[in-house]
Amino acid sequence: EGLNIDTNSIMFEAKVKAFGGIPLMYDIIPDDPVKISNALEDALEKADIIAINGGSSKGLHDYTVEVVEQHGTILSHMLKSGPGAHTSCTVADNGKPIVGIAGPSIGAEALTDWFIKPLIDKYNGRPFRPVFLKAVYEGKALEFGMHPGEGWCRRLRGHVSLGEDGRFSVKNAPFGDPKAVNYANCFIAVGNEGVRDGDEITVEMRWPYCLESLME
Repeated sequence: EGLNIDTNSIMFEAKVKAFGGIPLMYDIIPDDPVKISNALEDALEKADIIAINGGSSKGLHDYTVEVVEQHGTILSHMLKSGPGAHTSCTVADNGKPIVGIAGPSIGAEALTDWFIKPLIDKYNGRPFRPVFLKAVYEGKALEFGMHPGEGWCRRLRGHVSLGEDGRFSVKNAPFGDPKAVNYANCFIAVGNEGVRDGDEITVEMRWPYCLESLME
């Protein structure tokens, strides 16, 4: 069995601080239901919002959902989008939210924006208002690939800019580009119908919403 460098914890800590929260970080917990349960019970006493990263799929050693279910009511498990489809949302018995975030880094980073930021905003009394723009797609056609069912989509990172004609255009940030997390400023939703060059689509801006930079 190989080992991975834990970059997700660094990402979570930095984002929680940027969102206005106070991170309470835990060491990596082995794939042991008892140890996961003990850590969850400790977090439920100390934290307002609990995020568990990893162990949310259906492998032999994925115990997150099983353990979380013992401590609350699972509202959802499995999103109709990727990356990060194996994400769960739970209300603990003490009323606190538990978010089970999928492990792969490219999905975990996006899911932290989509799930943790709105919760922190709510606790801090701030309205959560995601920003959407209409933009013309430029580039190679984007296909969903798999067709698991109606309503599914892939959310790809992209870069939107304002052209001289006053219209927004957007390009895909290649999936394998390690720098995409830095320069991508939006998400492109790709459904079963795909996206073609010249299509006008709705993109979701990534946080922070630096709209001023689009006007430069």
